[in-house]
Amino acid sequence: KKDENILLKIQMYMISLWLLFVLMIPLTLKWSDMNGSLKEKIQVVFGENIFPILCLLMAVIGWLMVKQLEYRWNGTRDLSVQVTKAESENFEYLTFLTTYIIPLVCIDLENIRYIVVLIILLVIIGVIFIRSDFYLGNPTLAIMGYRLYRIQYILEGQTEEKLIISKDKVQEG
Repeated sequence: KKDENILLKIQMYMISLWLLFVLMIPLTLKWSDMNGSLKEKIQVVFGENIFPILCLLMAVIGWLMVKQLEYRWNGTRDLSVQVTKAESENFEYLTFLTTYIIPLVCIDLENIRYIVVLIILLVIIGVIFIRSDFYLGNPTLAIMGYRLYRIQYILEGQTEEKLIISKDKVQEG
């Protein structure tokens, strides 16, 4: 169960970076002189656009992870609990976007040193993201229509507190 939880956290982190990868594609895409044969044109496009191609690949992987997560959540049965307190935590989506994603887009992606720094930063942020259970504050989930709540509920006579993700509006009672 613990390994499954870590894999879910890694998956959620990769999904959270989906928007970053999409934004980096137009920032780094290069179109050179398009003279020559089709083969030469393809070589030029792929030779000069390794980073945007990797970003596209990572964005596609992120999108596939979103679809897999939606499939997994569709198989989750609703568990009825009595919610005694529900607070929206949707501001976490904007916090993640403005704190992590937007500043990373401003890195000079023309210089290999900055790309290396970006990769190191993404690894460090990922470790923090996973260890701090911050993975629920994911802007991609907001785009998908999910809401983030901190709830208190009663289960088997005990009051519990959890951070949950739901497409439904959660209210007390």
